[in-house]
Amino acid sequence: MKDKLVPVLFFLLFALIVLNGCKKNKELPACGCSAPATDTIAETSNLKGEIMYFGSNNSKDFQNKYVIVYTEKDCINCKHYLAICNESVLPAEVLALKSSKNTLQVSFSGVLKPVCEKVFAPADNTYDNVSLTKIVLQ
Repeated sequence: MKDKLVPVLFFLLFALIVLNGCKKNKELPACGCSAPATDTIAETSNLKGEIMYFGSNNSKDFQNKYVIVYTEKDCINCKHYLAICNESVLPAEVLALKSSKNTLQVSFSGVLKPVCEKVFAPADNTYDNVSLTKIVLQ
């Protein structure tokens, strides 16, 4: 009887470990468009920048994405690159940039989220994802 009980107990213990170990992790990702916000650009900031479409790029976070680039007023070298997470809010004129390779001037606000692949660039440049709350062509 003991000979049959030991394998059954091992099987039950193994099944218990496997079932507890296979629970899905419901934590939010630490980076990307699904990550928690790291900062907010308020509408009252009146930030203006250029929006363009990046085809192939070195960073996965910026490949095949619409990107806003803005320069700080008091720092001509300080450029901020923002990959847009919610392209569904973009007007048709912006979506047309994908084929034209032009740029447009925009004012915008939104929520910043960290990129997953860090970009090696001058310290004056920053790279983030942005979920836009407002975008207006200038």
